[in-house]
Amino acid sequence: MANYQITLSDESKETINKVLDYSRTVAHYGFIPFILYLGWQGTPNKPNLLNLLSPIPSVEVVAGLVAGFATTLTTHPLDLIKIRLQLAEGSSSKPFELVSRVYHDIQKSAKAGYEAHGRRYPKVLYSLQQYYRGVGPNLIGNVSAWATYFGLYAEFKKMVATENSQNYFAASSLAGVSTSLITNPIWVLKTRILSTPKSKTSYSSTWDGIRKIYKNEGILTFWKGTIPSLFSVFQGSLQFTFYDHAKEYCHKRQGKELSSYQYAALSVMARTLSMIVVYPTQVIKSRLQSYNFEHESRTMLSVGRHIDINDNNMSEADEPQTKKAKISDEGMSIEKWTPKSISEIKDKFAFDSTTYHSPIPDAVANNPREPVSLGVDEAGRGPVLGPMVYGISYCLESYQEGLKKKYGFADSKTLKDSRRQELFQLIDQEDHELHRNVGWATCTMTAKDISSGMLRSALGQGAYNLNEQAHDTTIALISEVIKSGVNVRKIFVDTVGPPAAYQAKLQRVFSGVDVTVTKKADSIYPIVSTASVVAKVTRDLNLQFYEKNLEVVKGQSLGSGYPSDPTTSKWLKENVDPVFGWHHGLVRFSWQTAKDALEKAGAAKVIYEEECVKDKGYKDVTEMFNEPDCLIDQSYYAKPVVL
Repeated sequence: MANYQITLSDESKETINKVLDYSRTVAHYGFIPFILYLGWQGTPNKPNLLNLLSPIPSVEVVAGLVAGFATTLTTHPLDLIKIRLQLAEGSSSKPFELVSRVYHDIQKSAKAGYEAHGRRYPKVLYSLQQYYRGVGPNLIGNVSAWATYFGLYAEFKKMVATENSQNYFAASSLAGVSTSLITNPIWVLKTRILSTPKSKTSYSSTWDGIRKIYKNEGILTFWKGTIPSLFSVFQGSLQFTFYDHAKEYCHKRQGKELSSYQYAALSVMARTLSMIVVYPTQVIKSRLQSYNFEHESRTMLSVGRHIDINDNNMSEADEPQTKKAKISDEGMSIEKWTPKSISEIKDKFAFDSTTYHSPIPDAVANNPREPVSLGVDEAGRGPVLGPMVYGISYCLESYQEGLKKKYGFADSKTLKDSRRQELFQLIDQEDHELHRNVGWATCTMTAKDISSGMLRSALGQGAYNLNEQAHDTTIALISEVIKSGVNVRKIFVDTVGPPAAYQAKLQRVFSGVDVTVTKKADSIYPIVSTASVVAKVTRDLNLQFYEKNLEVVKGQSLGSGYPSDPTTSKWLKENVDPVFGWHHGLVRFSWQTAKDALEKAGAAKVIYEEECVKDKGYKDVTEMFNEPDCLIDQSYYAKPVVL
């Protein structure tokens, strides 16, 4: 076989370098701004000032500004729909059903705004307001990204010593990575604002979003999703690779030079393929950057697992009734159902921590020698408002896999509210298979008891921290089940604190049982997933009970109870008493969020009598040099009365 050596002219090398450069630019910022940029570059009769500045890198920045501004205004509504689709839970077997759902949600919000303002302006204006929600940070982000990219790219090109394709690639990549890091805070804001309709609980402005993110979640939140965003930087390289291989294949197959139309078709194909390959990272990025009310630890892996589990559950929900248990088959109503963990103790649970154990299920009671698996999980560890609920569930080891395969039990955070309640209701329904096979228990730890333990150090006692409270609660729940005669052989626990230390502690207490403590146990073991559902639903229904029955709540919405939830933050701010704060069974006073809110409300300083010196009506010489912090005038007190 003959060996061929291809020598490229300087002009050809320059052309290839430009193709590499432009392909990466298109991949990172899109076709519309790229066309605008090329149009400006190719205009011979530029304004005089720009003609004079054309050799200066700042012109690249100006071109980026113009192109970014124009494309953002044009495509913002599509961007809004894209982000809401990326954050939509579940999937659908019907074409464009999710798109239709997003569209109807936007129209519903527009109609609500139209009615709220007394139909003062044409309805189309409220629709535009919804479609262009968040256009401010989107404009800032795109314009600054374009300007930053072209400015940095021009500088990085100067730094490389030789002009070849590798150095152009390095300059382009460095500019892209730097731009992503610099502008990532803007994309976090954009994602959050675009993902929610305009309402009282959403960010009212860009500055409001910045302030709340910094205050409630910390400065590092602004760089959520940085790693997946870097994948888009290299999409251009992937596109050019696809294009090069496809062109070579077609050229060999055809045996002659390709036409302009064929080159264009190959370019579109390469662009499309590279987008398909990299697009999942955009979905993960959006989900990492979205609202995180529950302050769960999010990683690319956990978000990917969340998507997989939730989509599987949604797909199962679309299956025929014969393949999946449905609540409608059982003749019960979710709205009218209340689990016994609440209904039997609701008169006092707002004030005192309570525990409820279900009857031992028939399958377990009738097979006392069969090994039983038990799972433990909690709900509401991070909120400033409401209880923390520990839930356990148990069943025969042979039945555990059916919980996931037949009923779709999964980490409660990945399931919709209605599905969680549906599953728990089936467990609680006496004539259902789940009730006959699954036992459960809950411990509802009220805000009062949680805070009392954590604030004991203020009374000179050792603080009873949240981890210790969680450990003791778990041990008490498991011990009660074992004492009732259940043959528990395996225990699976979603960890609180370091898994190894917690596992060793439980293993010492339950020496004859195989104990497994790990992170994300609710996503791994179906019996822990079941406990997660039990705990989450119990906590949610507790909050609903507060809203309907506690006079101090006055029927207001409490939100999720998490500090980052705007509804929760609003309730805390509007209902704080400067002396007593809030209802002691409702708010966790040991949380820094509560302390800060109380201070900002102008909390009254309380002076305790035993800490003060009573005024005797005169002063010793020594007292004049050592003035006490406070004095009590004894004449204030009335004389004792003998009855």
